[in-house]
Amino acid sequence: ESAVGSAPFRIDAALNKRLVLTRAPKPWALEVDALILGNNEALSDRVGVQGEVFERGGAGLADECSALGTVRTGEARLTRSHGAGLTPRHLVHAIGPRYLPKYAVAAGSALHWCYRHALQLCHDRKLRTIAILPLHDAQKKGYPPSDGAHVALRTIRRFVELHADAFDCVLLLLPTDADMEAYGAAVPL
Repeated sequence: ESAVGSAPFRIDAALNKRLVLTRAPKPWALEVDALILGNNEALSDRVGVQGEVFERGGAGLADECSALGTVRTGEARLTRSHGAGLTPRHLVHAIGPRYLPKYAVAAGSALHWCYRHALQLCHDRKLRTIAILPLHDAQKKGYPPSDGAHVALRTIRRFVELHADAFDCVLLLLPTDADMEAYGAAVPL
């Protein structure tokens, strides 16, 4: 059976034109309506890309996140981007799960809802162009990249199918070679 014959989704050229896998070394500089990125429950992660985003967002972003309080795993919150150093109009802070093999099914469910809630926030606010960083950061959360990529692609694809006119473009930002390989293995969408 060919790779296309075994793909989990039917080929949809129009939909696939709106879903883009790409490298983006500076996601905070993308001109999109929303940047979806992972964070911790206290919205206090300041390491790596999150740290760069918060540094560029300044005190306004930190204050808005602090006012939101604790966010449960699998949920997401939307903020303005703040600061002249952030080009996306909004930020969506999504709380991905920690991964333990004995709780793999629960982690997969939480990761699904993490993406789903983030996409729903963008849809509800009529944000047309979105960029998404992987919400299952393998280094911080211990999530296997291939499993996380599968959940991400399945959730995003189904949401975009269900809400066909919701987004003009969905950029899946893949920061590492491991991410690119994991997502590439799950394509065709």
